[in-house]
Amino acid sequence: MIQYYVFLGFCAEDIYMVRLFLKAHPANTLVQGRRRINLPPRGSMESAIRHVCEPFSWKMSHAVDVINFEIPTVVIHDYLQSRRPRQIGQLKVDQNPSLADPTIASFGLATLQVIGAEKHFTQFFVDHIVDGLCKHVALQYFGVDDLEVRRGGLAPWQERRAKDLMHSAIGRALSLQEVADACGLSVVHFSRAFRKSTGYSPHKWFVEKRIEMALSLLSDDTLSLTDIAARCGFVDQSHLTKACNRHVGMPPGVYRRRAASARVE
Repeated sequence: MIQYYVFLGFCAEDIYMVRLFLKAHPANTLVQGRRRINLPPRGSMESAIRHVCEPFSWKMSHAVDVINFEIPTVVIHDYLQSRRPRQIGQLKVDQNPSLADPTIASFGLATLQVIGAEKHFTQFFVDHIVDGLCKHVALQYFGVDDLEVRRGGLAPWQERRAKDLMHSAIGRALSLQEVADACGLSVVHFSRAFRKSTGYSPHKWFVEKRIEMALSLLSDDTLSLTDIAARCGFVDQSHLTKACNRHVGMPPGVYRRRAASARVE
């Protein structure tokens, strides 16, 4: 359990705060500007979304289990952008009531996994979580047509550059921002266009290529599993083992022995 004792918070930016309450939360009061806003109690795994564009504060005398995601309004604009300029709409829900949103809950639980087992997750995976949450909030709570958001893919040169960069970075840390910059796009537009062009999210495509490289290196008996994990960008041998189990249904040692037997036969 992760506990946060929150006594006073400030924010002067134009953001949407998405909160996931991991446990039941009693009623509370939020002070935003000169207004006092009474917040209702929240149930376990319920969510709340609030627009914040001026300093706010609250005081709590109890421990809370909550995850806060802060999404700048400009990011929501990016997800809603089409060929014609448009103003961001209002939330389709009131800002005070709780939301039973299993998708937000799933992103929150995935974030907890990152916190609890950080060494087994890459920056690419963290970016993937944040990108997915932002897109879900934009589509679900601002009334945009999903077909409009998914319009258009990468130009051929952008797709080649993105794939070449990810191929060359298989053995090192890589962020979505780095790949998006190479294509001259924002992270939001790159992720959307890459999925449109390839049918995969950037994270899934990148992991698939790391697995393919690892499986090919397993045919070299002179390389240890630790060496292969390092060459393919996995944190350690156990990280490689988990990835192999998910993708081919067996650990790398078993895959290597079976591949060797097949070659002999």
